[in-house]
Amino acid sequence: GSECPEGAFFYSENRHSQLVRLCESSQRPLIGCQRTMPVNSPVSVPCLGILSESMIVALAVTSNSRINVDISRCQTCENGHILSILEKRLESVSTKLSLDLNQKIRLIDDKHQAEAKHHEVGRRTFFKELNQIIGRSVSHRKDSQGANRVLTFSQKKQTVSLELIAYALSCAGEELRERILQGFCMAVIRDKNCSLCGKCAAICPTGALKLTRDGADKRHLFNFLLCSGCGLCRDFCGNQALALV
Repeated sequence: GSECPEGAFFYSENRHSQLVRLCESSQRPLIGCQRTMPVNSPVSVPCLGILSESMIVALAVTSNSRINVDISRCQTCENGHILSILEKRLESVSTKLSLDLNQKIRLIDDKHQAEAKHHEVGRRTFFKELNQIIGRSVSHRKDSQGANRVLTFSQKKQTVSLELIAYALSCAGEELRERILQGFCMAVIRDKNCSLCGKCAAICPTGALKLTRDGADKRHLFNFLLCSGCGLCRDFCGNQALALV
């Protein structure tokens, strides 16, 4: 995909969501690679590899017009291998949603075939923000005694991929919504061996699993729109009581 599947790197009001909304509002959306497109380009991205399966779902569901993707220079680009990956993603989404994506998203090898309004997602801004986040994430700060601070997992966040799926679900009809749920959302099943110790909820990086208390009673709460399917809850369970489906 175009992002870390575990959400290790992310940025808020992300360019992924911005791209989806730009295409949604455009009458003739055309997506192209900013590296190879002219200045007066249509919707422009750093690389077409940014079109992950979750973004393809969001684009296909929300756009009112057929989206053209300019691949005219992919074959000569040093990142040309992305084209075959993109084609596999489109095929995968088409299968999972039982949709003819050719009616929704078309790959064109001639950029002059499509016309679009001028929308641009800045490549420099994209990487500037990403670099800032990486810098903040990997920097090591020390307290006055020089000891490393303890990292906390209390701040949990929905991944970019799931934000896009959630948006697609909010726009999809009932039948398509069911297909999206089956194809792109996870469920956690626990068996009788679960002791409700809460370790799975504590290790969950997105907050999809929570352990609630009502007096002496405890129970799990699961939000599928937060689950990235990383499997940490399952792997961390000492009783092997959890399964991801």
